[in-house]
Amino acid sequence: MKPWACLLVGVVACGHRVAEPEAKPETTAAASHSSSASTSSASARSMTSASAAPRAASPGPSTSPTSSPSGARCLVPTPDEPTRPSPAKGPDPRCPKDPDGPLPLRRATVRVAGLDATVDAEVAERDEHRTRGLMFRKELGEHQGMLFIFEEERELAFWMRNTCLPLDMLFVGSDGTIVGIEENVPTLNDGHYAPGACKARYVLEVNAGWSRRHGVKAGQKMLLGGL
Repeated sequence: MKPWACLLVGVVACGHRVAEPEAKPETTAAASHSSSASTSSASARSMTSASAAPRAASPGPSTSPTSSPSGARCLVPTPDEPTRPSPAKGPDPRCPKDPDGPLPLRRATVRVAGLDATVDAEVAERDEHRTRGLMFRKELGEHQGMLFIFEEERELAFWMRNTCLPLDMLFVGSDGTIVGIEENVPTLNDGHYAPGACKARYVLEVNAGWSRRHGVKAGQKMLLGGL
């Protein structure tokens, strides 16, 4: 993997988005761009050491995860108001030049149950796809995004290294439940963004503000078709 790309996935990986876990770091953190144990282009939770990961970034002031007394699904409730300000429109003027060009990825339609919220998503399902994520992109349509798929449910964290568009990151469990949303994640930073210690198998990255505009919240179900 390239040295400039690193993602945190339940542990920190080396690359843009994802990597295999290494030794745990002394602290834990949640992470588009990437990691909690350890996380696209934005797409962090309980962090371990740093290898490489998708875009990891440090978590904003998110609400603490909650779960039912029976130990049901862990969720980070969506606050009434976003914890980060709405970003400026368009790509960051500091956006670096793309050295390789985007990878050809298959696409899938992702929907949120009961809402008029549909995304035509590029599917990042291999290490090289997840490592790069949405890096260097300068445009993304309102109903476009990238869906990161991992082999199993785990604590994930993402960062925004080389990611030029502000994003919302939706962390989704194996059963399709949205366990947490990182909203208005700022561009070009190495912080870690993640839904607390809640585990996820999928991360959907879309334009910043998309979740609010379409009424999408933690606890709702994402329909992933045959993925």
